Amino acid sequence: MNPIDPAVITHDTRRIVDADERACLLFRMEHDELIDQPLIGGTPDEEMKWLIELRMRAIREKGELKPQRLAFLRSDGSVFWAECKTRKRDDGLFDTEIKYISEHLKP
Repeated sequence: MNPIDPAVITHDTRRIVDADERACLLFRMEHDELIDQPLIGGTPDEEMKWLIELRMRAIREKGELKPQRLAFLRSDGSVFWAECKTRKRDDGLFDTEIKYISEHLKP
């Protein structure tokens, strides 16, 4: 697996319906643990949740948005930064590519 390849999660803009191996490694979760997780569950703080909800609403309406850098919460409590790009699939679901940037270091 190439470390620069993005992880991919498939979702309906509310819940994860599938995830590739890179996503499992990045979030430090088993595949079955990722499935049915809410998208905003991977958000490290309340201030970011409104942004994710706003993005998902815009994606439902437009089908695709420009890439954006966001912080993500792992199952072990650590946080990382990644660039996300979401696009609508032919079956009505969405694929989000999550390209790892760096760990979020606390001051």
